[in-house]
Amino acid sequence: MQPRDSADFRKEKNLEWYSNLLRDVPDDQFVEATGSVGDVYLLHPLMTHSASDNALRRIRIITNPPVSLKEPHCFDREDGNYSLVERKTMRSIGEEKLKGWKITAPTVRKRIENSYTKNIRAVIQALKESPGMAHIAFDGWRSRNRLGLYGITAFFRDHENRPCKIVLVLPDVADRHTGTNIAAEVLDVIHSYGIGHKIGYFTLDNASNNDTAMMVIGGELGFNGNTRRGRCIGHRFNLVAKALLFGDDFEAFEAEIDGEEALTDADVELWRRKGPVSKLHSWVLQIRRSDRLTNLLRQVQQANSVARVLDVVLDNDTR
Repeated sequence: MQPRDSADFRKEKNLEWYSNLLRDVPDDQFVEATGSVGDVYLLHPLMTHSASDNALRRIRIITNPPVSLKEPHCFDREDGNYSLVERKTMRSIGEEKLKGWKITAPTVRKRIENSYTKNIRAVIQALKESPGMAHIAFDGWRSRNRLGLYGITAFFRDHENRPCKIVLVLPDVADRHTGTNIAAEVLDVIHSYGIGHKIGYFTLDNASNNDTAMMVIGGELGFNGNTRRGRCIGHRFNLVAKALLFGDDFEAFEAEIDGEEALTDADVELWRRKGPVSKLHSWVLQIRRSDRLTNLLRQVQQANSVARVLDVVLDNDTR
């Protein structure tokens, strides 16, 4: 990468707030960083920064993942074994250590833990007093900082027979998301809330690892997992729509044409060769090209006494 400090760069748009913030900052306070392969910069999350325009059009690759602390900062370590961020912080304020320094207010994590501990008893009691079954839904996803999270939610009726739903836990499933690992996390949550004897039905998507998870959960709790599993209707509609649009192996096809830019002619042609939509397109095209087929379609409509005889419409670039 080459440094390109120049006043001729195109100005960023919609950054008036940024300009106002930095208008009074002296020019010598700005630093241009040009990295080489393997360089790492540690920045505060609120560090004011901006990428420069790649005027030379050379390939530049950078990643800026968030980094979480293993433990809170400590600026008064007896052994002097400070982290890089701690050393940089103390150097910036002109100190070698902050004698007697300690955290005087609870951290965000601690506040969350305290709130969880305070309210979990009320949730357990509400589930215990529920007159009916507790139904479960769970699903997983990966966060931006690469945590494999699994949301586990309960649906039940309270002691006044009012429908309720609540997130029981959001565990980080660090191991592979196999059906066995998923089942282990779900069973731990069920047992911790004491609702194993009143579990009803599960609503899940169609992922194959959920098949195994339900078999394990059912075996542990004494029922047939397949008969206690409902399918997420939103996910089913999504699968049907994709199958109609893209045909078989739609996930691979989506990956092939995925992007923010408009589809090229080659992409459109690839799409047309896929599945039922392709057959419909070809059928419409044949009717449009043939006077005999067009007249036959009109005769079929007239024979069925339709209010208005219609011709097929060929799809175009916008629909």
